Amino acid sequence: MRQAQVLGVRGHRAAEAAFRNGADEFSIHMAYCQAVGQDANELPYGNIVALNEHAAVLHYTELGRKAPQPLRSFLIDAGARAQGYASDITRTFPVNGRFSAEQRALHDLVGEAQAAALAQAKPGVPPSPRRWQRSQR
Repeated sequence: MRQAQVLGVRGHRAAEAAFRNGADEFSIHMAYCQAVGQDANELPYGNIVALNEHAAVLHYTELGRKAPQPLRSFLIDAGARAQGYASDITRTFPVNGRFSAEQRALHDLVGEAQAAALAQAKPGVPPSPRRWQRSQR
């Protein structure tokens, strides 16, 4: 389990570096795969690599080969496999290292919803859509 996380973190760092160098979605994905030493078929699930507005598309997987201009943000949801375990890490990065006021507000709202959902999680209690909906208020 730990090795899957180590690989995932390595891949996320490589992907962020590619983004900061102006890479397109496909190239960012390739940087991730190279860093974790796995091709797309070996990953535990298809990577979501989304620049700018593409991050608003649920489960976006197109991997555009031309970076939009200007670059504003980068979302990645990607994992790696190791010894029968898989990592699953999602991160969002602003282009200049700082969120705009609008980006920060959205980022914080999602974080609050996640915290509310996690606060309701208890051992032995199955997740329910109703409980999730209550955390969205």
